[in-house]
Amino acid sequence: MPGLVLLEGARQAAALATGGALTRPVACRMKAIRFTESYPPAVVECTAHGRTCVFRLRQAGICTAVGVLQYL
Repeated sequence: MPGLVLLEGARQAAALATGGALTRPVACRMKAIRFTESYPPAVVECTAHGRTCVFRLRQAGICTAVGVLQYL
């Protein structure tokens, strides 16, 4: 999957995790550890820390990408 698709998934997970409080990131950083395939579905784990959200994508239990989204 393209990196932008992974970032959009992380952005949506952050919005969901914060009840819509964090929806428009102003900066981001992501490291793709492995290639994320279209199947099986990837799971996005996201944790908010103030005005930042850290995220991890897992596919079949294996971490494929990690990163952080920053908000104003």
